Amino acid sequence: MKITFSMVGILLVSLTVSGCMFFRTDESKSLRPLGSALTKLSSEMESLVRYQNPPADATDEELLRLATKNDPGFLDTFHGYKIRVRSQDRHAILLLCSADGKQGLQEDLGCTPSLDRNLSKEDAAMPCDFSLSVELGCRLTK
Repeated sequence: MKITFSMVGILLVSLTVSGCMFFRTDESKSLRPLGSALTKLSSEMESLVRYQNPPADATDEELLRLATKNDPGFLDTFHGYKIRVRSQDRHAILLLCSADGKQGLQEDLGCTPSLDRNLSKEDAAMPCDFSLSVELGCRLTK
């Protein structure tokens, strides 16, 4: 009888621990679909700044609206996040940040086909500052 109670106790502890592990949220997993969406958005932004000459004084929000004018609902994908836009030498860089704009999560060059930097996988929390270079990243893709 003592063995049965011990086995039941071990089983309950095991199920509790495994259940907690199963329901634990992993931010990098929740950001995975956003990486794909960010590369699509950066490609649209690349097209905008390269071929359509948007106003030089346009805000990030205005540029994002212009880049997604054919699919305005696409920006809903990034609800709860902040997107920063940088244009250099007619190329685009997008930076996905936390809602408060303090932590950088993902960064992508519009001239490359895949996500260029997943900041959420870095050892320390990264600030919401651009780190990629158009000169290096886009020159290699020509």
